[in-house]
Amino acid sequence: MDSAPSPKYILVAVPLYMYRIQTSKFDSGLNFFEKTVFRFMARPDVSSQEIAESLGLDEKLVLVVQGQLQSRGLVNSLGYTEKGRLLAKNMDSIIVDPTKTQIGYIFQNVDDGELYPYYISSSELGQEPNVDKNGNLIIGTKGDGEDRILRRLDLDFVLNKQRIQPTPDEEEILDLIGNSVRRSRSDDRSESDSNWRNERLAVRPLNNAHPELVCACTYLYLPQSSEDSTVYEPDWQIMDPFGHGDSPYLKFYIEGLSDSSFKSLLEKKFGDAKTLMQKKVQEYQYYKELEIKNALDKDFVFGHQDLPWTIKHDLLSAVESYYDCVQYQFNNENYNKLLIINVQNTLESVLLKDRKDRQELFDVKLGRENEYGEKFDYRKEKTNNREILRDLFSRKVINVAEFRRMYSLLNIDYTRPNSLRQYLYCLLLSADYEPRATMFEIFKGEVDAVLDIADLRNSGGGHGHATIADIKEVSKEQAETSYRTMKRIINEYISKY
Repeated sequence: MDSAPSPKYILVAVPLYMYRIQTSKFDSGLNFFEKTVFRFMARPDVSSQEIAESLGLDEKLVLVVQGQLQSRGLVNSLGYTEKGRLLAKNMDSIIVDPTKTQIGYIFQNVDDGELYPYYISSSELGQEPNVDKNGNLIIGTKGDGEDRILRRLDLDFVLNKQRIQPTPDEEEILDLIGNSVRRSRSDDRSESDSNWRNERLAVRPLNNAHPELVCACTYLYLPQSSEDSTVYEPDWQIMDPFGHGDSPYLKFYIEGLSDSSFKSLLEKKFGDAKTLMQKKVQEYQYYKELEIKNALDKDFVFGHQDLPWTIKHDLLSAVESYYDCVQYQFNNENYNKLLIINVQNTLESVLLKDRKDRQELFDVKLGRENEYGEKFDYRKEKTNNREILRDLFSRKVINVAEFRRMYSLLNIDYTRPNSLRQYLYCLLLSADYEPRATMFEIFKGEVDAVLDIADLRNSGGGHGHATIADIKEVSKEQAETSYRTMKRIINEYISKY
């Protein structure tokens, strides 16, 4: 394990379920820079100097990339190899060798079944750490034969909520592989998903339905200020256990468990560190809580205190995320993405509350079977649904600039909604039965704005609550606009309910 990233750290052990997965051997393909050099090398006579001059790059860097392309069997002195020619026909595809197999790993939360958002290769997993009989990490010797150890903190409060979880299916595994492909390419686009998903990866779990309970050891720490090493950021971070920098996903997960003893431990460990505004971390957290309370009272003047608990909880998280974004002037990508997640969760909670309040309508009129137990003809239903949406659009009942934005909704399985896009689709369809429903009145003027928020996901919906890996890069304008949309909807919701 690498050295601690900050003087203020704790080595923690996060319990997870681990599944071993066998697939055909695959390569994540090319990133943007590799693609650019690769295209030049379609000409056998092109020189590295010519490529460097055309791209305005150092020739040594081009030579390095050319060597990488050659080592992967994509190019040679004659131009593209057969493997390279296949890749050139579909630059967004992954590279699959069906004659070979490889082993990778999928990890899952032990309490709620949420999957760690990336597929982990054997090389990323690395070697098992050297630990003593108490599970502490051995980092060397003191010179007299005695081990130097790093004590770890087991997050037992997670194990206290351990449950048997459903085994990931092939579609979920492909989603995780897709996240890893995008990460390796530094590419957050979703257009290429359909290309690599068509590749024959022959996914097969190796430990059947019985995962192995493991502990992922990593550092939880306070980042030091880039300007003054004696000053720390007020919020802790946690490193990805598999070597990919910080893990917003794990931070979001651990914070969401809201364990009071763990919070007390962090206050004791980090509370005296100097942070923003020359305050200690503990002082700053109290100050931040007061600022967030003031922001809630200012932005939601009609009375947020009386909101249902789930909506209130998600709204508080969204306001806190917006506060963090403002403090970092929207320059922290993870805070921007976390804001979008919490905005989405808040809007989903509002729509889910309406679904529960009108359960009979959603279960019967929009369910898998009608009141006589007859299954729907989905092709017929899709045609009917298109007409419902088109009617709402043509009569200008809903605020959508172009009807083609609605096309993405028509392919969604609305009978089992679990994403913002799906919940919105159900609400729009419900207007065919209850056109004056209060929730429809609230959302009908915000359809374009809500779709903008949903579009910030890498994939089109249907995968449950978003994680950091699901969210595209978020600009300051997108973050502020999303928050304003949520603010309008919540204030309208409070005033009508």
